[in-house]
Amino acid sequence: MPSPVFIEAALNGPWSQRRQPLMPVTTDALIAEGIDCARAGASIIHIHVYDPDTGQQFEDFDAYRAVIEGIREYEDVIIYPTLPLSGFGETDQKFAPEARFETVRKLAEAGLLEWSVIDPGTTQITELDAINEEQVQFLYINSEPEIRYGLELASQHHFVPSF
Repeated sequence: MPSPVFIEAALNGPWSQRRQPLMPVTTDALIAEGIDCARAGASIIHIHVYDPDTGQQFEDFDAYRAVIEGIREYEDVIIYPTLPLSGFGETDQKFAPEARFETVRKLAEAGLLEWSVIDPGTTQITELDAINEEQVQFLYINSEPEIRYGLELASQHHFVPSF
């Protein structure tokens, strides 16, 4: 018997429409794209939400809730948020674990998560031109305290950690 296959659709990413001009960023666009992906066979949807005033990614419980509930009104799929980028390079942001997972915690407490990203380890993210010039654009860091905190949330709220 073949193993089950799960298709995950990442509707957008952290780099804004400057790098991904066709990605959905509004609540309505994310809901429509999520429904379309679910109907095309995706059972898992990954999203980033964007501030409608600035066009920048942000961590907002109400924005995530609106997208999750909007998709689930039509399709029964797993939908999970990103984490705020933590690292060095383009963003140079560092978070305490509680701050980095604050939106995930709120979504879990509201019963809206079955799954959440934990991302153990560190990854270098660099465009080809920067590699050719030996420049690191962004070092995506997930510290041990952040990983432990995320796993504790998963255990406490009974959601699956996505690695």
